[in-house]
Amino acid sequence: MGKTKHAPPSPEVWKELYEAAARFRSIESWNWLYDSSTFGVQDPVTKTVAYCSVMGALGELHGLVAYLGAEGLLVLEKTALDGVDYNDINLGKDVRCLMATFESRRHLDKPDLKVIRQLGLSFRGKHNWPKFRSYEPGFFPWYLNEREAIFLTAILQQAVDVCLRAKDDPDLVLMADGRPYLVRVAKLEDGDIVWKDQKMLPEPPPEPDVDTSTHIDELQLAKIRNLARTTDDVWDADVFYTPACIQEDPKSRPRYPLMSLWVDHKTGLILGSEMAEHSDYKQAFVDQLINIVEQTKVRPRQIRVKRESAYRLYQKVASGLGITIRQVQNLGRIESIQFELADFLAQH
Repeated sequence: MGKTKHAPPSPEVWKELYEAAARFRSIESWNWLYDSSTFGVQDPVTKTVAYCSVMGALGELHGLVAYLGAEGLLVLEKTALDGVDYNDINLGKDVRCLMATFESRRHLDKPDLKVIRQLGLSFRGKHNWPKFRSYEPGFFPWYLNEREAIFLTAILQQAVDVCLRAKDDPDLVLMADGRPYLVRVAKLEDGDIVWKDQKMLPEPPPEPDVDTSTHIDELQLAKIRNLARTTDDVWDADVFYTPACIQEDPKSRPRYPLMSLWVDHKTGLILGSEMAEHSDYKQAFVDQLINIVEQTKVRPRQIRVKRESAYRLYQKVASGLGITIRQVQNLGRIESIQFELADFLAQH
């Protein structure tokens, strides 16, 4: 029987990955490249393009992050354009990427050290111990499966090729800004796999799915709308991953449930909060808004959200209730509450 999608890497696959990481580490390309330097590597099997960025120009964290697909590229480009929003409670929880970093031994977990021992490897000092992680939206950074390890090996190998050339030709890895990116693509020639440069325009990001998972009772909505008095209130709302994750058993990947939070913009009063799983949060959070309006018998003048996903989730029901919804850059009161929540959970 073939290996499952989530099978751990074999010793042979691990060996190749650590060799590729050691070679990439040895060239120290962070000495001449920046986080915004970008190139692609296409997965020979799935044809997914990983858009790669070298980390370490500031000397804090050395390594490479490979953002997967058009959605990943959007995250990379937004980060390069706007910088990292360190106040965002979703930081690191809503990205799909593979990452190889070089850290101190104390930052590695037991499974990392076990693989290193089994391979008979040894590392010393800061920024020298390889650490590999898979990032999926809504899940805790986790250990690689075999397919991810094979792809990350190819990424690191091709990164060496591109980064060494970019030392003399920085334009090779300029963030494309609407132009084609340099992508390394595997070709089959005379029975051998040969990697070649190819200029490729990124695929357009997928259109947001039309939400068919939530049911809204239009008659009930009209009734609630008529009973609630219109006010000049403004409500702030956010849908985000909780700071604490859930893990059923030690071998399963921990996940972050989703949470909704409603706050009166003027007073800072919490109007409601709810937690739900990935599979059913949309209905739960839409129902929550309806219930808040029904119980308070108040219709705010406006709802403010920060995330596009929250805007799409609440737009239809807000319209049905006769409430304007607007997307804004930040939600100060909500972000303060989220910070306090994260701080509280970190101490317990």
